Amino acid sequence: MDYLMGIDLGSTSIRAVIYSTKGVMISTASRHSPSKIPDPTKPDEVIWPHEEIWETTCAVVNAALADMPPGDKVVAVATACVGMEGLPIAKDGTELYPFISWVGPRTLPQFTNWLETFGVERHFQATGNHLYPFNGLFRLLWMRENEPEIFARIHKWVLYGDYINYRLCGKLAAEVSMASSTAMFDPATQTWSQDVLQASGLSADLMCDIRPSGSLLGTV
Repeated sequence: MDYLMGIDLGSTSIRAVIYSTKGVMISTASRHSPSKIPDPTKPDEVIWPHEEIWETTCAVVNAALADMPPGDKVVAVATACVGMEGLPIAKDGTELYPFISWVGPRTLPQFTNWLETFGVERHFQATGNHLYPFNGLFRLLWMRENEPEIFARIHKWVLYGDYINYRLCGKLAAEVSMASSTAMFDPATQTWSQDVLQASGLSADLMCDIRPSGSLLGTV
């Protein structure tokens, strides 16, 4: 029989679940989401190390596959995730910085400045979304101000679930609902908001091409 797999990338746990095409759960596996505090003097600056995230994802996928009936196969896999997390990738595919956890306060200055200069109402008109300090917009502004050498090397800013998709099939793309969590997505045009990008001084080239949910990206 053919089965479908969903990978759930959460801030508490990473899970893989296999279903039949009729929606019956066949097997599941879960592991704790790895996190670190690189600098003990800054206990609020939590990261999710990308390589450990990938290794944990592989572990839960293999564990779920091990419980499948012999001879059957998974024919499609999709990810769901905490959409606000992202990391920068260089032109050669090198990950330049780990995922900054949403629980950390490091982007509060950029968030506060945006509220004062761009404004909540204008932002809602541009994106249809409320603002939070952990939006991808403020991660990028923080990196430009605090890690300029890394920022200069960014080829693409890749969201959490999209990063796992990239590791699975080698394709870079931003799933539309996750793109909306960046505070840079314009739902009216289904593209990156020109108003937000111009005001922030960021380039749309930093962002992945947006694809609708359910789009076929590639082969694992």
